Amino acid sequence: MPEINRSLGTGSAMQCNDHGPLHSHAMYVDSAVRVVIEDGSTLSREFPDRARGLILDWLEVHRDEFRGNWMLAKRRKPLTKISPVE
Repeated sequence: MPEINRSLGTGSAMQCNDHGPLHSHAMYVDSAVRVVIEDGSTLSREFPDRARGLILDWLEVHRDEFRGNWMLAKRRKPLTKISPVE
């Protein structure tokens, strides 16, 4: 799964053969969650509150970049790295 960001102990990735809704896979230590890009809701598993907050704050700033990567992934093109959490 191509990683598009890693910072402050969290990481995000997308898969080219993934299904909708538009989402990213977020990782933190031994936890993983799918985060819906449009509204920040989660599709699976428990995720530490602090890590969830970092991912959601970062997503708010970079939502358009996620959308662009989703389109690239669907066309099986290389994904663009997204700036880390500031």
